[in-house]
Amino acid sequence: MGARDRYTSEIECPKCKQKGLLHISEDEYRYSPLRRSIDQIDGNFTVSLDRAQINVKCGGCGEQF
Repeated sequence: MGARDRYTSEIECPKCKQKGLLHISEDEYRYSPLRRSIDQIDGNFTVSLDRAQINVKCGGCGEQF
């Protein structure tokens, strides 16, 4: 069984340059797919997970990245 990893990722809107942080945790077991979750969002952003991809939308200007 694998351990749960936690890390922080800086994000910046490419359009309005607003910055924030994503607090992410994930675990990867040898015989099962990666399981990732967003634990906390610092900044004016909304986030969704689509399989292994993190989709971010800026709350200030609406830019998706």
